[in-house]
Amino acid sequence: MVATIVVVLSAALLLCAAWSAYRLSRDTGQRAWFLVSLAAVVMAVQRSVTLLQAVSNHHAVVHSGSEFATLVVSGLLLAGLHALRPLLRSVDDADEEIRRREEYFGHLIENADAIIAVLDQRGTLVYESPAAAHILGFRRSRVGKSFYDFLHPEDWDAVVEFFAASLAHAGEMQALIHRTCDAAGNWRTMESTATTRHGVCGQLVTVVNSRDITAKLQADAHVTRVGRILDRSLNEIFLFDAETFRFEQVNEGARRNLGYTLDELMDMAPWDIKPRINRAAFESLIRPLRDGSQERLVFRTVHGRKDGTEYPVEVHLQLMDHLRRRVFVAIVLDVTERSRAEEEKRTLESQLRRAQRLESIGTLAGGIAHDFNNILTPIVGHLDLAARRLSPRGPTMRHLRHAQLAAGRAGELVQRILTFSREVEQERQPVGLEALVTETLELLRASIPATVEIRTTFAKEEALVLGDPTQLRQVVLNLCTNAAHAMRDRGGTLELSVDVQGASGRGQQWVRLAVRDDGCGMDRPTRERMFEPFYTTKAERGGSGLGMAVVHGIVKGHGGEIEVDSAPGEGCCVTVRLARAHTATAASTAEPAAAPRGRGTVLFVDDEPSIAALGGEMLRSLGYRVVEVSHPALALERFLASPNAFAALVTDQTMPGMTGCELAREVLALRPELPVLLTTGFSEALLNEAMHELGIRGLLKKPFGCRELGEMLHAAVAAKTALTRKPRPRRAASKTPTPSAVQSLHRE
Repeated sequence: MVATIVVVLSAALLLCAAWSAYRLSRDTGQRAWFLVSLAAVVMAVQRSVTLLQAVSNHHAVVHSGSEFATLVVSGLLLAGLHALRPLLRSVDDADEEIRRREEYFGHLIENADAIIAVLDQRGTLVYESPAAAHILGFRRSRVGKSFYDFLHPEDWDAVVEFFAASLAHAGEMQALIHRTCDAAGNWRTMESTATTRHGVCGQLVTVVNSRDITAKLQADAHVTRVGRILDRSLNEIFLFDAETFRFEQVNEGARRNLGYTLDELMDMAPWDIKPRINRAAFESLIRPLRDGSQERLVFRTVHGRKDGTEYPVEVHLQLMDHLRRRVFVAIVLDVTERSRAEEEKRTLESQLRRAQRLESIGTLAGGIAHDFNNILTPIVGHLDLAARRLSPRGPTMRHLRHAQLAAGRAGELVQRILTFSREVEQERQPVGLEALVTETLELLRASIPATVEIRTTFAKEEALVLGDPTQLRQVVLNLCTNAAHAMRDRGGTLELSVDVQGASGRGQQWVRLAVRDDGCGMDRPTRERMFEPFYTTKAERGGSGLGMAVVHGIVKGHGGEIEVDSAPGEGCCVTVRLARAHTATAASTAEPAAAPRGRGTVLFVDDEPSIAALGGEMLRSLGYRVVEVSHPALALERFLASPNAFAALVTDQTMPGMTGCELAREVLALRPELPVLLTTGFSEALLNEAMHELGIRGLLKKPFGCRELGEMLHAAVAAKTALTRKPRPRRAASKTPTPSAVQSLHRE
């Protein structure tokens, strides 16, 4: 029974061993394991046949030692197969891993962007990766050729030493940059590393890994060149971190402008050089860049130098990626000159606008002055006529004299308006500064605050200057107004003094006018600009900036000098020096002579009926017969009807339909010797050339009185006998009243 069990077990073990051997042959692909499997099956079949024969013959299985040996061998065989299977599987896995790695590294070598070459000890190429064809452009393999044949002649010695060092220090990596020739004959710069090792057959070989750095060197050179240009740029260029805001790069232009060293700036942030911006304001300013709503930010601010001075700048800020980080790049322009130019432009534009307004006001003032003269002329004329009819010592005469004085001042006011509108030029005459200052202060007293005390000091000598009374009065008026303005808050003393400088008979003498106040005073910048047109410190109070500019222009126009002495809190003293006029040139203060009388018929023409009537009445009081006409066309018609009946013509210049010069031209064309006077409310400078060309004898400015009219008419008539020019032939068309104005008057 035991023998039977042993046989059965051995057969089973042999079958299991056969199955294990078969699986090994299948897994490894080796036929030896299949043969082992087949032998085990044969042995199991043999044991099974032996057992079946014994059973069929009803014999017991003979127990022998061989059966036990077979059983042991079968068990050992099965156990050995089971033990070998994992071991063989790990070996196969290792082989597979080696195969995969070989494929992987082979793929890397085949597709690397660097040239991998193997050289023998003589420098001959044993192997070269396909990258050589791609990088150097060689279509045929260089294997078998010498590595030295492709080197730049200047690099040959260095490469020989390079490979000699690699052979001498086998196993150590050597590095070298050299040049090699490509297929097109161009030189490429290569960065090579070399390691010498023992090859498969035991010989020494050198493995060279070469990378083409030609483009990199060119790019680096370009970056270096651009960096050098940017570093030397006059503009400031900053690079700072987007998170810490610390400066990382600052060019030389910024360091020079700011006065800081590079080490000092590396510890600073943008707000450290922007005194008017703190960190919170700066972060708020750059928020559009950080949230992506804007690509670039441009703004103006102020940079502070190390020495504490400031200058205006324009900042162009951009956020970008640099070395895998977010950084800000700022290009800063110093706009000091541009800001100054823009400020000057704004100032000039403002001055131009003011000048245009002044020009418009001047034009308007000229028209107002003309109308005002037409109003004043009847007043002055009737006052003159009334004074002629009254006794000089009568009580009423005193009132008339005051009225005449007021009318005279009104006439001066008109002349001042005309001066402002640039329609008259300076009229120089001897002027006593003491009397002029006194008269101006009487006019100013009502407008100066009561807290300001006015004091005057006059020299004992006569202080006469040759000048325009209206303009000199304007000088005193402006200086006193400015002085009173300086004391408007706390009051003070306004002191005016007039004296004579220089000894008599020893060169030029000067009349000095000094205007002092103990107001707020001026600093140096204000003193330097106080005479600039449109510069004012009273903008909030309506100052125009023209007062002191007018003073300066008038003083210089009179050949004088002006000085200013002032300091903050110490008041101000303005001194004006004008050349002293000789007493002999002073105007006579005697009572003016009576107006000369005359005779003959005078044609008086003025478009204002009241002035025409006044002119006729004044001339009649002087003994003349007068034909008064209020329309120039009608006056021409009257003259053409009887040209020899008139002894003189007095006509206004500005009239509707025909000017006084046009009327004079028509009249003088027929009677060239006829005395003609022109009256006007404007400047004679505009009419002098036309008057000279036409032969007009005189120009009478409005407002005028009886004496002025009589004197000028008498002089014109007296000059008639000296007229020697021949009569000009009368145009045929002038024998009848042909002007269009006459025709239109008849049509009416």
